[in-house]
Amino acid sequence: MEKETKQIIITGRVQGVFFRRFTSDLASRLHIVGFVRNEIDDSVYIEAQGKKDDMISFIQKLHQGPKHATVDHVSIVDRENSSYEGFSIL
Repeated sequence: MEKETKQIIITGRVQGVFFRRFTSDLASRLHIVGFVRNEIDDSVYIEAQGKKDDMISFIQKLHQGPKHATVDHVSIVDRENSSYEGFSIL
């Protein structure tokens, strides 16, 4: 099955609520590779690559976020596939 890569930007109350750890743990369970990082504008930036069905589940769960997060908006853009090794918190 073909892999797809997405750039995902999450806004809302997403810093200081373990959103990066939540994203990394979720990525590991769904066999998603890439990275997540906090941005200076208080958003969370993610580049993620995986099988289409896994990516759909990943993105659906990102809309919910961890317990103390409030997700206001999720922006998703298709990217060219890259060769990530694992999933990193930056």
